[in-house]
Amino acid sequence: MAFSIAWLEEIAGEYQGWREWIDKTLPEKKFGARALMWAAAFCDGGQRKSVLQMSEALRRLLNEDRGPVAILSDAPSSARLEDAEIKRNGDTVLLSPGQHGLAGALRAYLWDEFEDPTLRDILTDWLIRQLRDLPVDDAERVAHSVLDIVIHFRDDTLLRALRDKLTGDKRPIAIQTLSTAALDQRFGVRVRASLYDWARNLRSQADLVADVCGSTFGEQMPGMALVRLGWAAQNSQPGSPALAKALASLAVRQPEAVLVSIAKWFDDDPPTAGINAFLALASAEEGATLLCERGDPAGGHPAFRESLIGYFQLSMAEPASYEATISPGFRVIRIA
Repeated sequence: MAFSIAWLEEIAGEYQGWREWIDKTLPEKKFGARALMWAAAFCDGGQRKSVLQMSEALRRLLNEDRGPVAILSDAPSSARLEDAEIKRNGDTVLLSPGQHGLAGALRAYLWDEFEDPTLRDILTDWLIRQLRDLPVDDAERVAHSVLDIVIHFRDDTLLRALRDKLTGDKRPIAIQTLSTAALDQRFGVRVRASLYDWARNLRSQADLVADVCGSTFGEQMPGMALVRLGWAAQNSQPGSPALAKALASLAVRQPEAVLVSIAKWFDDDPPTAGINAFLALASAEEGATLLCERGDPAGGHPAFRESLIGYFQLSMAEPASYEATISPGFRVIRIA
């Protein structure tokens, strides 16, 4: 993949500007201080407790003795943070706040310097666990730092970790992070290809892809988002809330594009994507309003009225979608 000269110079400037400082400073630090620096590099501005927790997790993964005696024998956390160039600000900590760009440089150094597959696997495992275990605010910080590594080093393993580990109350972080990645000028093509592949081949990821397509990615690239939503609709359940939210969000800004896509999906054999997308759109307030307005005899869209009747008939004819079509929650006015 070709990179722009400007981007390469930008990255080189950021990284090389710190290389001498890192090469001089890190060897002077004990491993405990190094672990704290790397933890802060991925959670800069996060809670002190989270950075200390990340540091301990890395040391244990590397099989350092961190049993009760070792921990109780250690220096106070305030001294260890100071040794690691970390400044405390109330309950939060910052990595050398006077040295702009150090956190990013340390992340790049860690990923570039230690390429041994075993070490890389340990570091990847460490970051994945933090996404799962840290409080939401700090998990978001780590996710954005991980995205920085994903983009700079084309790391698909970490990209999938963002997809798989940010679940439950952390799902919005995955949506925001993947949407940002999909729009990135350097790595966006690769992320969009991944979203396409996940929507088409991984039924378990259909809702996540729909959520990403309904966010800023869909706002800025509605055409590409709709292509992926077609496959997400193919693999989602009738009336999927994620699909409904995404299609409704796009329909507010791009009603014609959404309706044209649904019509095209109904032409597929079988029309599963069209049925699921239609039912999803109809189950959302904005989508129901759009369909009712277009289906109104006085609305000036007689051809669409006939299409809408056909959508109802096809949706009711399919056993998998019949219950969703006649359910009380289905908001569209049925057209006789």
